[in-house]
Amino acid sequence: MHWRLLIRVGESHEKKFLPGFAEDAWETASLDSKTELAKQLAAYELAMLGVPDGTEVTVQPLDEDRLGYYSAASRQIVLSRSVLESGSAQETMDTIAHEAFHVQQAYVVENIDWDDAATQAAYYDQARRWLRNYQNGYVSGEEDILRYYFQPVEVDARAYAAEETERLQGLIDKVNNAIISLNYLMNLARPS
Repeated sequence: MHWRLLIRVGESHEKKFLPGFAEDAWETASLDSKTELAKQLAAYELAMLGVPDGTEVTVQPLDEDRLGYYSAASRQIVLSRSVLESGSAQETMDTIAHEAFHVQQAYVVENIDWDDAATQAAYYDQARRWLRNYQNGYVSGEEDILRYYFQPVEVDARAYAAEETERLQGLIDKVNNAIISLNYLMNLARPS
């Protein structure tokens, strides 16, 4: 899948906010802190995915079964207030990665010159599926849950989000383990 290359390219982006997504830190953080962390993660994801600046991230009350969405018309990722308030850090990371991938999908579809013969190469198959999905009409979960779930833009966004959330969780675990080791060593170095 093409996004694996993007992940490696984006590794150098700042990740100082990631410890805030450790479950123990997340559970005790205020809504304002969680909102700021969510915005930082979204900016990180969008930069890694190669999307230019300009996407706003907001937190709003949404229906209880809706975690978030991307509006291409307003260039806005909207996250559920209740998910930030009571959801897990992992659920929030997954939602942000999922919605950021939708931003990237829209950016790719809008910026490829579809009249160029090169876009008929196999390399562009995934982007062509997204284009057809948008041309045939995006299906919302309220319209038809199965068609929503299995349309190409949703299948690919879920796959990216799952892989990316696992990668981010691994980075968080490494940071936490380093902190634990450092604390242990500092305790050993203290005079008795």
